[in-house]
Amino acid sequence: MRTLQTTPNSTGRGQLGILAVALALGGGCTHLRYGFATNPTPNTPDALAAGQALYQTHCASCHGNTGKGDGPDAVGLPAPATALAMAQQEWSDGVFHIRLISRAKNGMPSFKETLSEEQRWQIIRYVRSME
Repeated sequence: MRTLQTTPNSTGRGQLGILAVALALGGGCTHLRYGFATNPTPNTPDALAAGQALYQTHCASCHGNTGKGDGPDAVGLPAPATALAMAQQEWSDGVFHIRLISRAKNGMPSFKETLSEEQRWQIIRYVRSME
């Protein structure tokens, strides 16, 4: 088995090359497709309002109204609900997207089939606006 090796450079082409090869070989891989993604949803009042409404409907019951993981349905979950207000400082937009479309884990449902891609990005835009 051959391994692809790159050396770092100032333009980041090594990482982009690895990503391009990985996408060509395993194009359906969610982590590769979204891991480096940035949110295409504009930072507008309408997008934030849509994200907030979706968050309140689909997320707040576990993650809390302010994203601290303290929603009423978080009690008794197999693992604590993620404190999104803190995680948003550490996660890229792409990682948030992966989390929202990933398989159900520790009590969190997958939203891949219930929310459109645009709706998932709107939620991420709203979570990014939380203080």
